[in-house]
Amino acid sequence: MSDSPTEKLLPSHAQWLFFGKLPLETTDESFRQFLLTIGIDLLLSHISVRQYPAINCANAKIAIPRQMVADLMNWVVNGAQLGGREVSARIPIAESQRRPNNLPPRENRA
Repeated sequence: MSDSPTEKLLPSHAQWLFFGKLPLETTDESFRQFLLTIGIDLLLSHISVRQYPAINCANAKIAIPRQMVADLMNWVVNGAQLGGREVSARIPIAESQRRPNNLPPRENRA
């Protein structure tokens, strides 16, 4: 359990997901182990669990890299077709190829 009254800061460049009504004794590490059992491998720095003793539960917030979100969606879609074509998820090119110092793509520079 965390002694801090505030949540851990998570990476802002990822997709955040929230999980509620977890067992009170849930910690960052135990939630990470749970995610590993279902095939999701996240760093502890991407997991923040907060306990709420007054209501006997914990909540978790995780930061999933956007590429992992696309990979998970493709796993769920599992080759399903729409109109005879296989459907797949991907992240926009602009997000998948982050540029240092927030520089725009070369072709858009003045």
